[in-house]
Amino acid sequence: IRLVTLTGIGGTGKTTLSRAVAGRVLPKFRDGAFFIELADVSRTEVVASTIAQPLGVKEEAGRPILELLKDHLSNKRMLLVIDNFEQIIDAAPQIAELLNAAEDLKVLVTSRELLRLTAEVEYQVPPLSLPETEGKPFEELRENEAIRLFAERASAARPTFSVTRENITDVAAICARLDGLPLAIELAAARVKILSPAAILSKLENRLNLLTGGARDLPERQKTMRGAVMWSYDLLAEDEKQVFGELSIFSGGFRLDAAEFVSGRSDGQLSTELLDILASLIDKSLILRKEMPDGESRFRMLEVVRELALETLDERGRLGEIRGRHAAFFTDLGATAEPLLQSAESGVWLSRLEEEHDNLRSAMDWSLVNDPEMAVRLAVSV
Repeated sequence: IRLVTLTGIGGTGKTTLSRAVAGRVLPKFRDGAFFIELADVSRTEVVASTIAQPLGVKEEAGRPILELLKDHLSNKRMLLVIDNFEQIIDAAPQIAELLNAAEDLKVLVTSRELLRLTAEVEYQVPPLSLPETEGKPFEELRENEAIRLFAERASAARPTFSVTRENITDVAAICARLDGLPLAIELAAARVKILSPAAILSKLENRLNLLTGGARDLPERQKTMRGAVMWSYDLLAEDEKQVFGELSIFSGGFRLDAAEFVSGRSDGQLSTELLDILASLIDKSLILRKEMPDGESRFRMLEVVRELALETLDERGRLGEIRGRHAAFFTDLGATAEPLLQSAESGVWLSRLEEEHDNLRSAMDWSLVNDPEMAVRLAVSV
């Protein structure tokens, strides 16, 4: 393996992990390991010179810097850690050229999107494991990695803070509501300077406004959770932004048929278009995919991502329209399920309705206010 790309939404700790890996494997590289930050690079033509700078490769008249860099690396046993590649993804072929020119070169990339190179191996950086509070003794629960991170950052903000038997349930709930995202947990933990864990938990209905105040020496995208997600959103094409907003209407996830209906892409070429956009959003770490027991795929957004996506949908003036489509789909789903709940297929449909519990409740909430007749049909069917 010569090229590994760490992928994941902003705030999962890709940079931290890449630095830790580099430190651990450094003795294996006689010519060293070099960290190259690309967050401020917006033009593909300067990527090679950005990589060359920390390596001490100087420009020469008449020779492209990429060629000089290839010559320099040709006999080196070296690791390059290249951080934040997503905004100059078109420069990926330059990495392939470097690897082809230097057989002992290895590259570790962090990116919210795959480079799509032949040599590439992806490692999706997962959120921290979430604590399961049911039946767990305090001592074991306190060792959960998400709770330990909260405790560490909270005590840095308020040295007298500690996780106790009295507050650990609230701390665990905070970590769960933040989907185990390290950056979100760190920003929430910093609030203990003023708020108790219970108060922080009560304010997580609006995560993006609460999760601010990162360290001044961090990049802007790491100072707030909004900044972390907006960094990914701003890199989307216009049709991806539209679908991203539409798919945020789902609570607790969705299947493809629901996405097709809600986005108005439920036939022929339009359905193919949605598949391509959905695949791209998955590649960009904005949507997660899970295979269900029946072999079908279910998709979801992390809640902090969904909150921003809903904002963009509202800003486009389409929130009411999409909520109406969402309610119509799940009312029809309930009507389809009702007669089958007494049939041989009852187990399948009971599982499907349980899977869609949050969406059905959301549809009911909307229809009670906006379409009472639809609300009655939904209530009768489920």
